[in-house]
Amino acid sequence: MAEQTSFITLKGNVGRVNFYKTKNGDYQARQKGGVSKERIMTDPKYARTRENLLEFAEAAGAAKLIRRAIAPAIHRSGDSKVHHRFHSALMKVVQSDTSSIRGERKVMLGEWDLIRGMELNAANEFGKSMREDFTYSDAGDTITLTIPEFRQEEVLKFPTGTSHYRLYLLGAAINFEDATKNKVRETSLLIPKGLNSPEVSMSIDKTSLVGSRRLFVVGMEYTQIINEEEYPLNTMEFNSGLVFYTDRD
Repeated sequence: MAEQTSFITLKGNVGRVNFYKTKNGDYQARQKGGVSKERIMTDPKYARTRENLLEFAEAAGAAKLIRRAIAPAIHRSGDSKVHHRFHSALMKVVQSDTSSIRGERKVMLGEWDLIRGMELNAANEFGKSMREDFTYSDAGDTITLTIPEFRQEEVLKFPTGTSHYRLYLLGAAINFEDATKNKVRETSLLIPKGLNSPEVSMSIDKTSLVGSRRLFVVGMEYTQIINEEEYPLNTMEFNSGLVFYTDRD
């Protein structure tokens, strides 16, 4: 490892030499190396690496499609690392495919339920925002989610400026074979900040979700009403969302 001793310090690349600053403030230089892409893609010694790259790409593509399918929920409740969490969960789905050889395992052949329980906002999980049990039922063609009546002061923590909040239920269907998707979103009425919150029940007609894999998200968002105009409080400190249910054809 070469060290820069001149009063002129460099950072960046010059040819195959990389100049950089270390954590302790020293400036050093090193020659760029590593295995070429061509060798990785052709050398039998890197067969496992190629397999891992293919499955990594499979999970990354599925995560991107899911993120687009549930975009309204992510926009309101997702943090900056939600894509990485989906990718990590989908890598497990890929690896659970027991019918394909390594490098050819697919999300659509894995255990889809492994993404159930995914939080959209790691800093504020839905269970911390809504400290009240909810129930859901799958009647075949319809999924229904119910949150019972509760005292707000015992369950909720409101961001500054909140006058109302609402809950939402989002269902999305995905076909990984042709990368198509569709979604349905239902919301509760605006619930005023006060003593009690009424029972909330929301349903989605599953027949409107065309796709071989489905996921359902419940979330909460806070807002402010001033002179009959709504101003969403898009704060990731409080908004939350949860993939609470999945199913498949």
